[in-house]
Amino acid sequence: MNVLSHASKQQLVKKWQPVRYLIIDEFSMLSKEFLAVLSRHISIAKLGYSSDNGDFPFGGVNVLLCGDGHQILPVATSKGGALHHPATSSRFLTTTDAGLGRKIFEWFDLAVTLKRQVQVVDPVWQGFLSRFRVGQVEVGDIELLDSITLTNPNCRPTDFNSEKWRNCVLITPRNSVQRRWNDAAVEEHCWRTGEQMLVFDALDTCVDQGKQRPVTTEEKYASMLNSASKGNPRKGKRERNGLPDQICIAIGMKVMVTTNINTDIDITNGARGEIVGIKLDAHEPPFSPTEPRITLKCAPVYILVWLNRTRVGRLLGLEPGVVPIAPVSRSYSMKVPVLQADGQVKLISRNIKRWQFPIAPAYAFTDYKAQGQTLECAIVDIAEPPTGGRLSQPNIYVALSRCPDPDSIRILRDFDRDILRRPVDVDLMKEDERLERLNEKTLKLWNELNAEDI
Repeated sequence: MNVLSHASKQQLVKKWQPVRYLIIDEFSMLSKEFLAVLSRHISIAKLGYSSDNGDFPFGGVNVLLCGDGHQILPVATSKGGALHHPATSSRFLTTTDAGLGRKIFEWFDLAVTLKRQVQVVDPVWQGFLSRFRVGQVEVGDIELLDSITLTNPNCRPTDFNSEKWRNCVLITPRNSVQRRWNDAAVEEHCWRTGEQMLVFDALDTCVDQGKQRPVTTEEKYASMLNSASKGNPRKGKRERNGLPDQICIAIGMKVMVTTNINTDIDITNGARGEIVGIKLDAHEPPFSPTEPRITLKCAPVYILVWLNRTRVGRLLGLEPGVVPIAPVSRSYSMKVPVLQADGQVKLISRNIKRWQFPIAPAYAFTDYKAQGQTLECAIVDIAEPPTGGRLSQPNIYVALSRCPDPDSIRILRDFDRDILRRPVDVDLMKEDERLERLNEKTLKLWNELNAEDI
């Protein structure tokens, strides 16, 4: 059970006092344990105003869950941690929080099933996705996918020199592929446009005995070893807490925001845009404007990004949709081997504070990062990785459903047809049936309320 400090409780009380509604999107990614902990923490916050709030889930806050349970499941949780798995299932081990989280999920007694599809506009593509979602793929669906697979001799014509396909993105299940594709895409962008590539590292400092100091060589080495370890879920990533180890930027480069900056104006984790300006630090030494690649001594003061979608108005002196993004700080911890006075080596925890821009190249996404995105054009890799690790039906469904029609999507290479025929989890299908009953109940209540108003 998570224990909150007194200071954390006070912060929660202040933040949640005015809140009456909480909307959680992409609920398929929530685990039962997370839902229980979230409810408990909000209840603690609401108890600061009324003892009655402790009798209700989420402290009496009205909670709306949005999304599709058939999309990507929670990560970094126990097997069977998804909300649709009953806590009493004999197939999985369970915990107290998992049982509570499932019970809270079952208390959601109103549901609205949206029938109109606005992201996928092609009826043929929509039909395939609907059948794949419930494990009922037909022969014609396989033929449709063959017609958009680049390695298939019968693939539809694809002009990669056209503006449409030059701006396409890759969706892959592998972090290493995403990283290499993005690196190559940034290089290609600079070569094609003649823009100068600017490179700078994150600034890491160690919080040691209440004071900040530069990280030592030993601490940097320990961090690299930790990132490369087989048991580390971050293996293959080059970031800490959403902030990259190193950033390459250039004017015109496509970027994605990697952490929430200002949710009120859509500068959030996953927001995409294009770099239109870079403000260098006043202390940056002069460099040649003709050099193709420059490693900066100081991080830029800010980067101007035109966002694909934002609610921000026109800022003074900037074009519509353009926002300044400045470096932010995030903390992380790691274990460092330290030689003791008795000659023994002991692992000591170090708290590191990182200062970096919360952006990354946006030419390739993992399927996890692609969830919630609407893409005009994409190349999708659904072949299973050669080093093991089986792709799940939700991951493939998310990857294939980002584009509006089959003319806007290409499958990178041949794939195992059995992936499409795997049965949908029986617990998920039962949950679909429960939600449909709740949808009918909600519709009936809505009609009764409208009838009373007439």
